[in-house]
Amino acid sequence: MAVGYVFAIIGIAAVYLVLAVFVLPKLLFRARYSVAKPVDRGIKKVEGDEPALVFQPTTDVAEHVSRYAIVERDGKRVLVCKLAHNIDYIDYDVVVFSDDAKAENAFNIKDGVRGTEYTKPVELPGNTECVSLIINEVDGKKYKNGVFKNVAAWRVAVFLLCTAVLTFAAVFGIKTCLAYMAAGIFGESFIFKGESIAVTCIIAGIIVLFDVVLTVVAFIARITPRGKR
Repeated sequence: MAVGYVFAIIGIAAVYLVLAVFVLPKLLFRARYSVAKPVDRGIKKVEGDEPALVFQPTTDVAEHVSRYAIVERDGKRVLVCKLAHNIDYIDYDVVVFSDDAKAENAFNIKDGVRGTEYTKPVELPGNTECVSLIINEVDGKKYKNGVFKNVAAWRVAVFLLCTAVLTFAAVFGIKTCLAYMAAGIFGESFIFKGESIAVTCIIAGIIVLFDVVLTVVAFIARITPRGKR
């Protein structure tokens, strides 16, 4: 009998971890990009050993990047930008779109470009069809742009509610198993004892708080620009 309760505890813990750590955050805290669909205009297709598609960026980006190209090079796709004027340093985000015009990824580029007309080539994911650029900083001048949208308040509220309910159910389930393991047929009296319920709520509250903090930290880390590429 005790072995069955042990397996039950392991099962409850496993289901809780999968739902609270993976499923709920993935459903409710998905990264949402400020550029929902491709907005740049393709202006030229280049044939040859390194075929490329040349794009004209939006007006705000074109102030510093006049053109950019997605180039097929050594079996990979790379991004190369042509600068609109002489600058020393540029910081920009790249939003990557797949063939169904869905935003798949985003990353940050920091590039020292003194004495050149072009940025360093940046390797793109293999399924990249087009990109959008967002300028963050040029030669010390910063722009109030952001590649990620804030998470909607209702998503946070739903996450907190679901996490709280799930945590209380998991703690109560584990406590029930432990009670019957320790007290046998008298376990029920322990489960519903006033002090026991209070302790259960406190433990569940601590776990909920820890899970929320952990999830927020993980989400911030996931959407923070990824540095140089």
